[in-house]
Amino acid sequence: MTFPVSPTRNSSWIASQALTRIGAASVDNPPAAEDLALALDRLDVVASNLQGRGVLYVADLDTTPVAIAHELASALALSLMPDFGDETPQGQGALPTQAQIDTNLKRITADLVGYGPQVVSYF
Repeated sequence: MTFPVSPTRNSSWIASQALTRIGAASVDNPPAAEDLALALDRLDVVASNLQGRGVLYVADLDTTPVAIAHELASALALSLMPDFGDETPQGQGALPTQAQIDTNLKRITADLVGYGPQVVSYF
């Protein structure tokens, strides 16, 4: 039996993974519709924040490459923690800090074609 493999993940997958990482959902406890709606709304804010800080630009959150989707789920989970009553300081829990997520995203996307101002160096 073969299993379908996709190189991308969609926004619903990212949102449900973020809710799972903070304990608001699990295999036996799927996310509530309100929680999923909150996570999807917050995902747009997280993506805009990353773009505004020059870390990452994702043109379509419904075709996000897998490695980037995992990091976006962690960033979204950090953003959702206070909404679910978790006031754990960054770096004290199981989730990476925002700085670590930013570094991972920059490392993942380092070899991708970039658009915008290019820094030129001469030998």
